[in-house]
This record gives sequence, C-alpha cells and structure tokens, in this order.
Amino acid sequence: QVAQLLHYIGDEGFKIFTSFKLEEEDKYKLAPVLSKFEEHFLGKENVAYERYQFFTYRQLDGQTTEDFIVQLKNKASRCKLESLQDSLVVTMLTCGIRNQNIRERLLQEDNITLDKAVELCQVVEAAKAQSHIMGQRSQPGSSRSDSSEEGKKL
Repeated sequence: QVAQLLHYIGDEGFKIFTSFKLEEEDKYKLAPVLSKFEEHFLGKENVAYERYQFFTYRQLDGQTTEDFIVQLKNKASRCKLESLQDSLVVTMLTCGIRNQNIRERLLQEDNITLDKAVELCQVVEAAKAQSHIMGQRSQPGSSRSDSSEEGKKL
C-alpha cells in the first residue's frame, strides 16, 4: 500500500517522503506514513498560539453569554490544558465576561465548577430579564390598581 501511495504522489511526494524520520519498519506501514504526510501538510499544532488565543479572548460586543462560553470551551479544547481545562475556562469566563453582575457573582463563589458557573450565568441573565419586565409593569400609570387606589382615597 505504501508503494502504491508513493507511486501516485509522484516525484515531489517521494521527496517529501524521504525527508521523514521514520523507523525502518514504519516505512512500509501505511498508518505511520500517512501520519507523517498529515503532519507535513497540515502542520503541527502550535499550542503556545492556541493558549494565547484562549487567554486573551474576551466577550465581544453583542455576543451572548452562551456563545461566549461555547467559544471559550472550543478554544480551551485546543490548548492541551488537561485537568486544568474546566477551572481555566471558569477563570477566563470571569475575566472576560462583559456583564459586571455576573462577574461579581462568579468572584463570590469559591472553587466553582464549570457547570455551576454556566448555571450561575443563566440564572443571573434570567433574573435580569425578569426584573426588567417586572420594572416595566410597576411603572406609575401602567396598572389599574394604582388608579383605583387613588380613587378610594378621594
């Protein structure tokens, strides 16, 4: 199979193949050869750059908190953070979120898990939306009970 591959990729492909550092027995196995070609053409992951992207990422104007969290998780998955991944996502969520109330609530929690941090974000955002609706309904003149109470006093 390796011989067929080398035949079909031509002279340039063969030159690339000869530049690979392969063990003698791996030169005749398709999987290691294909792996080397993938590495050559796709390039190696630059973990330092991926970490830079993760550690400098902040929530964008107009970006929902949910999308921000998804982006943080995606960026973290490319950083080889291993057992620190979830806790660092929480840290970057706290540092990068635009909503000051959520940031303060996250800072109040000690050793918060990623799941709890996401839940907290959802609760704070829902409470803000509900409070806004309640605030609109309690404005003077917005309910009949206000005017009927005044009528009883007269």
